[in-house]
Amino acid sequence: MKRIKWKNLIVLIMLISSLLVILHDTYYLTLYSFITGKIYSFTWYGLITFILAFLIGGASYEYLKDK
Repeated sequence: MKRIKWKNLIVLIMLISSLLVILHDTYYLTLYSFITGKIYSFTWYGLITFILAFLIGGASYEYLKDK
């Protein structure tokens, strides 16, 4: 029986949560704006979290790819 590598599991959870943040923000900036007719944009906090999601997601992906 194989042991669970907890570090890899945590990195996978970080990757999935980063992807969810990216998808959520992209949805609200594109499709939701088109459906409701209201224009939404980033706040500074939203822009920083969007960029951080890309950085964390990229680092998590590279870490899991190397393992």
